Amino acid sequence: MGCASPLGIETETVWTSLLGGVSGAAAISLFDASSFPVTIAAEVKDWSPDLAGLDDETAARTSRQAQFALYAAGRALRAADLDDAAWDPLRAGVHLGCGEIFPDFTQFCRAMGTG
Repeated sequence: MGCASPLGIETETVWTSLLGGVSGAAAISLFDASSFPVTIAAEVKDWSPDLAGLDDETAARTSRQAQFALYAAGRALRAADLDDAAWDPLRAGVHLGCGEIFPDFTQFCRAMGTG
């Protein structure tokens, strides 16, 4: 398994937080939300595109949620001790739970002048 969630990016950390009833919700930090009626969200904290193995140029062209997916997929492959040639993509499953659509919400807010 691999994950990038508001509870963390390591599966053991996420699982421990889930069992402990820890919330991933906090004040929005990715943009200035002060003009919105809701100022809390469940963001993936301390994220860096480096974690997904992306250089600056590629990261600039890749949505935040796609970066999460790349990171989590890489972690899952490593956890299963598989390399790129050792697995059949027709026998693999992926679940993405994203509340955002492309373009990334943060990029959208910046473009609209709110972030």
